[in-house]
Amino acid sequence: MIWPPAVLSVRIAGKGRRGLWLWLPLFLLWPLLILVIVLAPPAVWVCCLVKGWRLPVGTIMFSGARIVAVLCHTRGLLVDVGDGEERVHVALK
Repeated sequence: MIWPPAVLSVRIAGKGRRGLWLWLPLFLLWPLLILVIVLAPPAVWVCCLVKGWRLPVGTIMFSGARIVAVLCHTRGLLVDVGDGEERVHVALK
C-alpha cells in the first residue's frame, strides 16, 4: 500500500548567505484525506448535475479514492530549481 507523503522539506539557499530550511509535517493533514474520500463523490455528482454532464457511476463513486491515489503517488517527489544566485529544493518524503 502506498502512503501519502508525511513530510515536506523545503530548502532555500542563497549565494553568500545562510539558507532557510523548513520541515513541514504533512502527516497532521492525513485526517483530512478521510474528508476528501467522503465528500468528493457528492461534490462530483453535484458538479455533473449543474453542468449537465453524464458520467459513469463508477467514476463518481471512486473519485475520492482516485484523488487520494494521486496524492499518495507524490511521495518521493523532488523539485530542485536554481540559478546562479539562489537554489530551491523541495522534497516530499
